[in-house]
Amino acid sequence: TRDFLETSRPDEEDGTCVGMLMIVRNDTIRKVWRKAIWPGTEMVYIGDTPQGDQMRIYYFKGAEV
Repeated sequence: TRDFLETSRPDEEDGTCVGMLMIVRNDTIRKVWRKAIWPGTEMVYIGDTPQGDQMRIYYFKGAEV
């Protein structure tokens, strides 16, 4: 999904979408995948929601924040 969105963004010229945010609610994934940056996905841990779910973010190549 990340690769598809990154290569087919219709908003690339106006820069309205610079990346994607993922909320991880699966208990098994939250307990097993504890690395700050997930290998192969480059999704970066940025904190937890008030409900305790992980938040992870990925910025598309060339994104300016």
